[in-house]
Amino acid sequence: MEVGVNGNVFSRSFPELSHLATHSWFKILWQYSSSYDVKIFFHDRFHIQPTRERDISIVDWFIKHGISGDLLGTLNRVRKFYKVHSLADILCADGHTVDTVVFSRRPRPSLRTFSWERPTPSDFVQWEQTIRSITSPSLQCSRTLGPYLRSPHIPFSWFSSNDNSLLSTMHFPTKVTTSTNAATFQ
Repeated sequence: MEVGVNGNVFSRSFPELSHLATHSWFKILWQYSSSYDVKIFFHDRFHIQPTRERDISIVDWFIKHGISGDLLGTLNRVRKFYKVHSLADILCADGHTVDTVVFSRRPRPSLRTFSWERPTPSDFVQWEQTIRSITSPSLQCSRTLGPYLRSPHIPFSWFSSNDNSLLSTMHFPTKVTTSTNAATFQ
């Protein structure tokens, strides 16, 4: 979770990603397994599974776009603050458009445990600039995600009544807006 990649972190490049992990026994084990070419495997049930078809971790998405080093560390700090792991966590339901809530500078709720982070104002600026630089001017991602494979770890903020006559959105932590006319939503 801390490094922010999918699958078995021990199978990933320690020199490339080690700066994303805090100094701990886990990082030391990863370093030794990398140095001595020791293979360590976790059962698949311990791997974070994709939320949607064609989903990718945010860290891997950044790496795919050529981001590394200190900037990747900065982005990872903001990623953990927002409690996001994958592209599905920052895209709208259309699987294509970045949800601007990831520029709000407010942490989001999650069913997963993330480390507590305190990004600097310049970290937030880097996060937003980077996401805007690798998406279109209208925040469209070149990668479109498919259908949901499982429930997201970030609770849904849109709800409908049983008869579908009312649509409500929850602005975490407490404000709820309800409407019978979609045009009145903010």
